[in-house]
Amino acid sequence: MCMKKKKVAWSTALAVLLGTVSVSAHPPVSVVVNGSQVTFDRPPIIVEDRTLVPMRKIFEALGARVEWDEPTQSITSYYGTDTLLMFVGQKEVYRNGEVVYIMDVPAQIMTDRLFVPVRAVAEGLSAKTAWDEKTYTVSVTGKDVQVPEPNGENSGTGTNTLKAKDGTPIFTVEVSGESFGENNETAKQVNASLARERQINAENIMAQYGDAAEATYEAVQAEKGNFMPWYYKYMDKVTAENNRYLSVLQEAMLFTGVRPAKTWTAKVYAVQTGQQVDPWDILPESRREVEQVVKQGFLSLIHANPSGFYGDAEKRLTEHMTEMGFYLTETGIVFFLNPDTIAPPEAGIVAFFVEYPY
Repeated sequence: MCMKKKKVAWSTALAVLLGTVSVSAHPPVSVVVNGSQVTFDRPPIIVEDRTLVPMRKIFEALGARVEWDEPTQSITSYYGTDTLLMFVGQKEVYRNGEVVYIMDVPAQIMTDRLFVPVRAVAEGLSAKTAWDEKTYTVSVTGKDVQVPEPNGENSGTGTNTLKAKDGTPIFTVEVSGESFGENNETAKQVNASLARERQINAENIMAQYGDAAEATYEAVQAEKGNFMPWYYKYMDKVTAENNRYLSVLQEAMLFTGVRPAKTWTAKVYAVQTGQQVDPWDILPESRREVEQVVKQGFLSLIHANPSGFYGDAEKRLTEHMTEMGFYLTETGIVFFLNPDTIAPPEAGIVAFFVEYPY
């Protein structure tokens, strides 16, 4: 009887699903790069007659190195001496700072994965594409290039200031960072990765906000108003370093004329593997148990000061637990949520500390 009920429930769920999803009549889309078929962990999809594929696989198949920046929702890839940049939801593709292609369908996040248009990637990397209507195959032919590795001497720090036509500074991007002691291979690799990330971050932020800063300055000048220069400050702070873990807090401050907005991201690496780890990789409890304890920690903050949080803070907390960040200190773990998650922006970052001898 139980089995019969399960089958009925499954059939009902399937019927509802099929009733809400448009079923495509075309065969599965294949992508061939330089003569070899690319295997994706999520199948290519067609949106408005454009083929979109998971981001990382298509860039790597073409021999490009690719980086994803969550705060700016940007994709940066390196191909020979070229740097390609695109943003989720925006149609422009930049190569070496100039727009080289306008996408009909921009990069977008679907089912928790980032998809990019094959043709846009190919055009941006100076590759050629061909479409076979009969087999639903996209063929991409790229040039043979060497992708340079990041220069270990480049710390990825510095200041870049954008000036208006009259010479007035209107937008300054400043990045800095602390480094781990390079007493093991993981520390060396992480230092190089963080330096590269800082450099990419600075370039992306300038590309994303530079035009807007200039347009705002010109509008304020036309109205004979007072323009306050925009700025972006970013810093990597080493919060813990031992023979087991490396922890870094990444603090960003963005000002675009209204109120400075501070956000945090953080990364914790296992020295033995060089891989990033989650709290449940460090703590003895299961992932579910850790998430429950962390959730209770945030709930305690909400209950202690209800007026400092949104009225539906508990509901928001449940919805945004996947956005929870953490970093290590020498004596424990800090868990945090960024502004406008469970509390208004002016409340700042919500965080609490748990002492733990990891």
